Amino acid sequence: MIGLVLHGRWPEGGDFVKEEKEIENLTLLLIYLTSWDENPKKRYGDRPIIRAWKGYNFAVLDRLQEKGLITFTRGAKSVYLTENGVKRARETGKLGRDN
Repeated sequence: MIGLVLHGRWPEGGDFVKEEKEIENLTLLLIYLTSWDENPKKRYGDRPIIRAWKGYNFAVLDRLQEKGLITFTRGAKSVYLTENGVKRARETGKLGRDN
């Protein structure tokens, strides 16, 4: 169903808001799982600078940025995860796990 949503076709009876949030959470989790510490010696306050490639649906990336979970500039090929973005990605990754 996710593919249908991204291509603008919505199945009858679907819950668009719920699916949209799931897509955002899964995209954020994938960004987190494929991220790297930009420079282990460089910090943003007391936390590392977490960066990932921007190879995801731009509408989803825009929504994640509006919510303060990632940050990027239009010309850049990568995104930075914010502290809240890292936290939410980790919470999403824990869903469905017993421990």
